Amino acid sequence: MDLLTKENLSQLLEHKANPAISVFLPMARAGDATLKNPIRYKNARKRIESLLQDEGYDAQVTENIITQFAALAEGNDFFQNQLEGLAVFLSSDYQKLVQLPYRFDEWVQVGETFELRPLLQAYQDGIDFYIISLSREQSRLFRASKFNILEIELAQDVPTSFEEAMKYDAPEDQLQQNTITSSDGGRTQIFHGHTESDQEKKNLRRFFQQLDRGIRAQIDDHNLPVLLVGLDYLHPLYKAGSDIPHILETGLDKNPDDLPIQDLHRLAWQIVESSLQSDVAQAINRYQESLGSDKSTAVLSEIPLAAAYGKVDTLLVEKHSQIWGQVSPEENKLEVEEEGDTDLLSYSVKQTLLHGGEVYVFDEEEMPSEKADVLAVLRY
Repeated sequence: MDLLTKENLSQLLEHKANPAISVFLPMARAGDATLKNPIRYKNARKRIESLLQDEGYDAQVTENIITQFAALAEGNDFFQNQLEGLAVFLSSDYQKLVQLPYRFDEWVQVGETFELRPLLQAYQDGIDFYIISLSREQSRLFRASKFNILEIELAQDVPTSFEEAMKYDAPEDQLQQNTITSSDGGRTQIFHGHTESDQEKKNLRRFFQQLDRGIRAQIDDHNLPVLLVGLDYLHPLYKAGSDIPHILETGLDKNPDDLPIQDLHRLAWQIVESSLQSDVAQAINRYQESLGSDKSTAVLSEIPLAAAYGKVDTLLVEKHSQIWGQVSPEENKLEVEEEGDTDLLSYSVKQTLLHGGEVYVFDEEEMPSEKADVLAVLRY
């Protein structure tokens, strides 16, 4: 069973199947409430079977899908080891379970592609991010989300303390010093070449460059935001020598050596959440600023084809709405019809993402326009 990652989203986005089954279930972690977990799963199985039959799929296809779905939950501890949300993606040749501490609304869908909007909203609300904890004593790397935090071990040859990094420095790089005897017999150090402050900054930058190389090797998703935590004067020294993209402009000005991991997680998420909210607000502003021009549209009959042609830069879409129809980019043709086999909103989401656009998912009451289930900012 997997946790939510951008890699999971990419796999689901690229997978093509017919039928493609998407199931989203709220689950319970502990206590008597876990007794409802198998009931919800069983009800979802019945719903899948009903939808497949209504859509006219072959009885053997339906039986195979139902058998696979039931087999995924085998084992006495399956329903006792859940987080708040479970997503199941299933086709005749593919299966993936994703669990996360995010409570889904119950939803079962059968279509030609997987439904991703609930996952996208979960990702949007609790995106993974990295924390680089900067300390002269022990620097560390974490991967976190709104819901959890996990330390990532660095390779043994990566220095995590200033002392360790300086231990193998060439003699000429060390702070030059001579010792003389004073008139009272004491011994006094005399420094040459740099002020102590300049040399310390130089050595810290050297330490951070070594640390940065080790951290880059452990970061497997360079599209995620990175938050620096450490005393304020360390942040620009690290950034100056770092090749890591997406380091947030605002860091956390705290000594991580003094922070319990729970406090580190809480304070870090406050900053990242503020950044994410800013991204959503900026997306809404881009749409509102483009109103009245040819760079935006709220016309349903235009958006799916625009997404398929790579014209959509930003898509704002309601989480649960479904509008069925037929779409053919090759023929530049779209029809909205109740008996259609394509959810035009899910189709727009997938095509926008495949062409490098951004998608933001909203609950109905949070949509920027009460009159539309989908809005688009266009590239051209």
